[in-house]
Amino acid sequence: MKIQQRDIDIKQKNMSTQTDLGEVYALIERVTNKNYASAILLELQKDESGFDFYEVCDKNGKILIRASCGVSLAAGFNAYLKERCGYSVGILTTSGTLPEIPPAVNEPIYKKSEFLYRYFFNYCTFSYTYAFDNWEDWEKTLDYLLLSGYNLILNPIGFESVWRETLLALDYTEKQIQNFLCGPAFYAWQWMMNMSGWAGGVPNWWYEDRKELAGKINLRMQAFGASTVAAGYVGMVPADFAEHFPDAKLIEQGGWCGFVRPALLMPEDPLFDRVASLFYAESKKIAGAENVHYYSVDPFHEGGNTGGMDSRAISREVLTSMLAADTDAVW
Repeated sequence: MKIQQRDIDIKQKNMSTQTDLGEVYALIERVTNKNYASAILLELQKDESGFDFYEVCDKNGKILIRASCGVSLAAGFNAYLKERCGYSVGILTTSGTLPEIPPAVNEPIYKKSEFLYRYFFNYCTFSYTYAFDNWEDWEKTLDYLLLSGYNLILNPIGFESVWRETLLALDYTEKQIQNFLCGPAFYAWQWMMNMSGWAGGVPNWWYEDRKELAGKINLRMQAFGASTVAAGYVGMVPADFAEHFPDAKLIEQGGWCGFVRPALLMPEDPLFDRVASLFYAESKKIAGAENVHYYSVDPFHEGGNTGGMDSRAISREVLTSMLAADTDAVW
């Protein structure tokens, strides 16, 4: 698909956070050492095309990395490590031996991305792999992702807190909320509307801990001129929603692999906009979320029931409620 100027304008607006060069140097030092960090010169150069680039070359006895944003600076440093140092930083381990003295670049290294967005993660990953990771774990993961040039990553961490606060505002009790929310290793499938209530019940400290972690991830990505993708609202409500709101227009979603799916609010129900508004207001309370304008949500993941409705009508309402909460939203 051909990239339009509108696409470039949206990216430049939604990823306009200024790169923090101090954070880039800190990453360089974490994955190598102070000797390498002091040998590197970083220079930002805007590219009007909207496509990120990096150039690595020698300058006055040091290594100059010139790039369009923090992510590209990190990717340029990674290219230097691989192509001039024979050293590779993996997501869990490293390979090769880092030279004691940073070698010269000699022939300059240049690359320009063919893509506006380099995206990473899906929902399942967060329950399969990252359910209990702390900031120390995540900092290493983010270092790898930034070195690899990813500028957009999914971040649904902390959305159990968003759901908790949303349901409290709808007069659900803590016990009822615990009955609705899955446990951390199963959140992914709840956010995809596959299941609810399985292995749930976390201590109160968990909610704030995960919100804090989500905020740190948001802010780290933004410091590199990148962004995260937040979970969106698609109409999901607890299966017992009709007991709280008898007039609610619901589409029962049935089962999935023996689990009870949460219900879906029909888009024409005024409650849809009310719940969506509460949900997005709570999601924006996560640190850095005010600068997050990308959303990921799938109305009918692995089946589901449209109730005979045109799925386009449901999608229109999902997008409308998203834009009502965030005029710069991209679904």
